[in-house]
Amino acid sequence: MTIKVRIRPGHKPRGKPQQWGAMSANQNQRQTMAGLQALRFLAAFGVFAHHAVAYAQMHHVIPEGSLAVARCGASGVAVFFALSGYLMAMLSAKATPGEFILRRALRIYPGFWLAVAITIPCA
Repeated sequence: MTIKVRIRPGHKPRGKPQQWGAMSANQNQRQTMAGLQALRFLAAFGVFAHHAVAYAQMHHVIPEGSLAVARCGASGVAVFFALSGYLMAMLSAKATPGEFILRRALRIYPGFWLAVAITIPCA
């Protein structure tokens, strides 16, 4: 079922009439993935805030017990890994195991080797 949407009399939206106001399954899945990625970011940021507050309290930069919201960051690890597993399963369903491993390696290893190259001279 498609819905035709007209903003004002005489105005015709761009695109084909069957696309006016309709969302394809691919667009809907992309929006869902984007929402889950945003939730994953918030979980990772919660973990970062948890560690930053703990570090600041350890060095007496901020008083003990302040920023209680950052304490929720400990649960962010579980949320982050659960969402990561779900998203990886969704993405891997579209590729063969070899393609998936190759894509993951090309995404992870450049940053890994950059971190190694920066860390070794500092050690």
